[in-house]
Amino acid sequence: MWTKPKKCGNCGTKAVMPKVIDYPVTQTVEMTTYSVIVRNLPAFVCSNCGEVWLDSTADRLIDREIVKEAGLLLPEEIQSIRARLNLPTESMASLLGISTEELGLIEAGDMIQSQSVDRMVRELKDVPAQSLV
Repeated sequence: MWTKPKKCGNCGTKAVMPKVIDYPVTQTVEMTTYSVIVRNLPAFVCSNCGEVWLDSTADRLIDREIVKEAGLLLPEEIQSIRARLNLPTESMASLLGISTEELGLIEAGDMIQSQSVDRMVRELKDVPAQSLV
């Protein structure tokens, strides 16, 4: 982290510093809008104009809170189900009808899964691992 203020892209002053904030977010997932306040979010804030910049870490934290609010499985829960079933990414993606890239993004927390994918993963949760062999 830097210790000297950076130039603000909004107001032009050298007043941007890292800061931990509570950040309100409204996001729509499959035609349903969710509003959350993400607590203790690392951000970059201009002390002059209040402009806020977020990085990919903050984006993942925001998505995580939206996933919780939507009642979807968290990325590590999906990973855990796949691991319990001893399925390679390719096999799990094929079962879900999505690409391996999409499953990778979902498991990394870089993409929010659809409700239909979430339902299918939940159905796999109780399937005995040996029945998929």
